[in-house]
Amino acid sequence: MKLLVDSYTFDPVAKTVTFNEYTTLNHASLLLITNVTVGAMIYNFAKATQVVTIAGNVVTLNASVDTTGMSATDDLQIFYEDPSANAATDESVILLRRISKLLEPMATQDAAQRQRIAINSVEACIPVSSYGSVDPRFQIADWARTAYNTGIRSNLT
Repeated sequence: MKLLVDSYTFDPVAKTVTFNEYTTLNHASLLLITNVTVGAMIYNFAKATQVVTIAGNVVTLNASVDTTGMSATDDLQIFYEDPSANAATDESVILLRRISKLLEPMATQDAAQRQRIAINSVEACIPVSSYGSVDPRFQIADWARTAYNTGIRSNLT
């Protein structure tokens, strides 16, 4: 699994990067080292000109890599392919599981993702026509309300 290594010691004078959490490194697993403070690519596995040597957990950069202007306190972005890393215990996987759980339908939804409505009681309504001479728009609104209520009741399970 590709990991972002955040525990390291960088020595720009000696041109070394020490991985603090590893005792030995696999050369084929080192993917990328970037100095994000100055915006410089230090190592990329795909570039034949950027060669490193690895002894234990210490990566020594090629003499052609220019580290002038870099400091030991610079932030590095290091990607390392660790085959022993278990994705099931990774914190991001746990968070993704929680997000997927939140995206599941709620108990108040049916299979078609419609909101279920429970009507506990129905009170009698006075029709608008019993008010006498009222604007006809209110009567149309009353008809629409009645049609909506009838439609909702017929779709309840």
